[in-house]
Amino acid sequence: MHKLLTVILAAVPAAAQLPEFYKTVDRVAWVVGDVNRVTDAWTKTGLLKVRQRAESSTTNQRVVSGWLGDLFVDWIQPLESGGVYGEFLKKHGDGIFAILHRPPSVEALDAEIERLTALGVAVLERGEWNGRKQT
Repeated sequence: MHKLLTVILAAVPAAAQLPEFYKTVDRVAWVVGDVNRVTDAWTKTGLLKVRQRAESSTTNQRVVSGWLGDLFVDWIQPLESGGVYGEFLKKHGDGIFAILHRPPSVEALDAEIERLTALGVAVLERGEWNGRKQT
């Protein structure tokens, strides 16, 4: 079981020891105003290989996921102005919302949440995704 965590790091002391899993990027979350326009343009470059298209979810968003070379990207189009994706789009326009890392276990994720909380970093949002073979 994998959990996906989005955390905005604010003022983390330089002396903080980061866990090993931060040395690699698992994927990028990119918020866009029109997911079809963006992914069609990337597809024309020949760089994008689309893996899945999800037209909507319980959080009212459209998502297209695919590979840009070795980097896995989720393009997320919020369908309403609220929520973290809608607020990001309204404030910043299209752009990278998060760089995601994969902890080796749920326990490692929980330990990292605890470490960041102790440093004064709050969890922006929690969510669960249920796919074919993973949560």
